[in-house]
Amino acid sequence: MKKFFILLFMILGMPVFAQCDTSVCKQPPYPVSDGAGAFFSKVTGMNFIVTKTAESAIERSIKKKLGAKFDIEITPYGGKGLFEGKFKKITAEGENVVIDGMHFSRIYAESLCEYNQFIFKDFYKEIYTAEPFLAEYTAVLTSDDLQKTVLSEQYRKFLESLTVKIGNMVMFRAFDPQISVNGDKLHLSVRVVTPMSFSNSAKQVSVDLGLEVQDEQIVFSDISFNNGAKFLSADALLPFINKLNPFVYKANIMDNRNSIVKVHNIKVSDGMVLIKGSVLVPKNYYETVK
Repeated sequence: MKKFFILLFMILGMPVFAQCDTSVCKQPPYPVSDGAGAFFSKVTGMNFIVTKTAESAIERSIKKKLGAKFDIEITPYGGKGLFEGKFKKITAEGENVVIDGMHFSRIYAESLCEYNQFIFKDFYKEIYTAEPFLAEYTAVLTSDDLQKTVLSEQYRKFLESLTVKIGNMVMFRAFDPQISVNGDKLHLSVRVVTPMSFSNSAKQVSVDLGLEVQDEQIVFSDISFNNGAKFLSADALLPFINKLNPFVYKANIMDNRNSIVKVHNIKVSDGMVLIKGSVLVPKNYYETVK
């Protein structure tokens, strides 16, 4: 309960959510439900049945793609419209979500367009967007989430890609990352091997990092070096530290690689990182799609 009130306080204390550009939203090109159809759906309970069927199918699809369960709620125009993939609004809430190796304690997303349409293929196993889909999201991460992220296979491979060798000599190598939320900053430590570290033995380097939003992405700020920096050049380490940023999202929402994930606000406090942003999934269904 305490965590809930802290989270609520953080959300209320954040700057007003940046206005998303809803110009990408499309209005219904034709009525999505006529009076007779809407009346029939209401009387027979068809809206409820079709809505629950669609929600369950989308939940299963997301769970399969992300390995996490989301609770989906859809606000339909009517049973017939929803059967065709048309709806007013959709919300999704998930706990302990992992996306491309990034761990989140909680994610909540809500569509912003008044008209949306998904195309379902192969019994809901494939989902396409018939119109641009725009949503805003709130994500919560804890120290545990961040540590799981830097220990993920994706992050390990990333660290390995930073290793520099000349012949058999290791000029630079970083491993054993540790990260946590400390007050309003992140505390990051990593073991580093360079020719300047005595006898090529690894040295523990730790830094305190602030987080801010630049060009709608999360970047490190207010970097201060702690132990280990005296053995190495802080100026030389700074570009490397900036590369260690785990908050780099690969936008591939609903298997659409043209998706755009933006960050509008971020706040670090009380052992949590709170992120608010938006997601745009462009139209990727055309008549040639079978």
